[in-house]
Amino acid sequence: MYCSKKISLACLLGVFILLILSLRAESAVIYVNSSYKGSIETGEKTHPFTTIQAAALAAIDSDTIKVAKGTYLESVSISSKHITLLGGFKNGSFKTRNHQKYNTIIIGNIIMRDCDGAIDGFTITKGNPGIGIFGNSGVTVSRCTVVNCGAPERKARGGGIAITGPTTKSSLVTECILRSNSSGRGAGIFTSDSTNVTIQDCLVEGNTGYDNHGGGVCVTGNARILRNIIRSNIIGEGEGFNTSYGSGFISQGTNTDVYSAYNIIYDNLAKKPRGASASFYDEGTRAIVEYDLIFKNRNEGERVSGLQFDGGGDYNGNARTSAIVRNCTIVDNMNAGFWVEALSDVTVTNSIIWNNGQGRDFVFDTTQNSTLAVSYCLFSQDPSTLPALREGKGNIHGQDPLFANPAANDYHLRSTAGRWNAPAFSWTRDKADSPAIDAADPSDSFENEPNPNGGRRNLGAYGNTKYASKSAKAK
Repeated sequence: MYCSKKISLACLLGVFILLILSLRAESAVIYVNSSYKGSIETGEKTHPFTTIQAAALAAIDSDTIKVAKGTYLESVSISSKHITLLGGFKNGSFKTRNHQKYNTIIIGNIIMRDCDGAIDGFTITKGNPGIGIFGNSGVTVSRCTVVNCGAPERKARGGGIAITGPTTKSSLVTECILRSNSSGRGAGIFTSDSTNVTIQDCLVEGNTGYDNHGGGVCVTGNARILRNIIRSNIIGEGEGFNTSYGSGFISQGTNTDVYSAYNIIYDNLAKKPRGASASFYDEGTRAIVEYDLIFKNRNEGERVSGLQFDGGGDYNGNARTSAIVRNCTIVDNMNAGFWVEALSDVTVTNSIIWNNGQGRDFVFDTTQNSTLAVSYCLFSQDPSTLPALREGKGNIHGQDPLFANPAANDYHLRSTAGRWNAPAFSWTRDKADSPAIDAADPSDSFENEPNPNGGRRNLGAYGNTKYASKSAKAK
């Protein structure tokens, strides 16, 4: 009888404290520790909540929720609040934080609807999606690992992270790992119309799409895609269709503006007889693509494995896709490297397109009211096989770019003055100079390249970066 009264009093005290918390006006820190064994949970450091959801219910705008290491079997739902969620604390003292060493694991998901704030330092698994940011939200997701989330269903959208509007705000996904997730489209990350999203410094790998658009990342709102590694993703795993696009990345829609830069996109697979393209800009997208390295992508058919542009589509049958591609390296893809399809206007400069399958660096559909202009590029294909190509100045035809070691995925340019050797973290001198050194448009800047420099930018993904190969003759 005494124990029963004790438990009852503790519960009443907890409810009273939650009421007081809900009435406070100032932001605070709320603590969560699944290992806590006490009978009273107030969210204080000495009496933490044992579930994240309890802390979320007690939180008010601008609160921070600190979560100790451990496994949390729950789905966390937050609505109409500005909340910061932090995982990775060593123990109940909450003094030491290291999200990699002290794993905070959620078996479930985190859903934020009409929210602002941040999610940092969690491992999330078996949710659908792993993280959902919905409605008028602006959330930063950082240093999270989202693995084995989503569903192998064609109609599903966003297995690892799903961001959907409409919203007037911007969200950021940074330094995250999206691995082995499943969905129809955007198995790693999916964003919808009316969203503004930056995805940067992430690893998106081994995700599987069961529809025909976007195995790794699928964006249909405005997006900045920066410094990501997108590899070994699959699109087209489902049934009932015979084509697939964008095994690594896809953007689509007339309200979509995309800036893609410094990404490494490789070893992605487009399934089906008409599977095509690791990186795809579709249905009226306006894009700037620069410093992207796209290589060794595969497909089951004989269409393009590398980079593709296409207008029209489901959103607007007359929509034109437009793109500026500069300082990209598109090489060693299983089939053709670069495809301009219907209703597209594409300008390519300062790039290397080399050794793509079937002897086709470019595929250009001359019957679909499209334009392709290429200048200051090195490519292997005979330009006479592309009668509609608008060839400008400065192109280099058929000269081996002399990559450092393609077998080891090293596409830096050989140089007698020095090229960056990433495994050794040093500069290495070669016995020959790549013809792509100092071969870019002479009007483009080169100030980010190391000395000695010939006073002109290099071609390819490392041109005008600190990793550009050095010039034998300094200017």
